[in-house]
Amino acid sequence: MLQTGLHSWLRRVSPEGIPQLLRPVVDEVAGLTEERDALKNDIESLCLSSGSRPAAAQQHPSHLVL
Repeated sequence: MLQTGLHSWLRRVSPEGIPQLLRPVVDEVAGLTEERDALKNDIESLCLSSGSRPAAAQQHPSHLVL
């Protein structure tokens, strides 16, 4: 039902209007990505200053998993 309604609504929106409709979503995702990266950097800095490694890095040495 939701999919049908969304599809019907999207058919009424002009292709030129779609980027404007999606801009708030893109901005929100970009903001969340920036927050995630900042938190990751804070965690890494704290771990480096304390001489320990994050638990995720100990389990997966190739990358930090948050």
